[in-house]
Amino acid sequence: SRRRHTRSAFVTGVQTCAIPISRMFSGRRLRDARIAAHLKPEQLALRIGRSVFSVHAYEIGRAQPSVTVLASIADVLGVATDALFEGTSR
Repeated sequence: SRRRHTRSAFVTGVQTCAIPISRMFSGRRLRDARIAAHLKPEQLALRIGRSVFSVHAYEIGRAQPSVTVLASIADVLGVATDALFEGTSR
């Protein structure tokens, strides 16, 4: 079976719930936010310092951005990072 990648946060030595990133991040929401910001994939890629192939992979769900890249994406698009995850209000 394939192992899912998870990220855990540690606050004062206590581990919080580890949630699979692949189930949370929404490539569709990324694409919608990029379009709403009137950016082409190439423009977003340039602004976040990634390749257009990476942006495409994020949007179609083949790759997940790191926490650092996710923060850059949200900053460039002018949205909260929560807006790029399923199960949260836009």
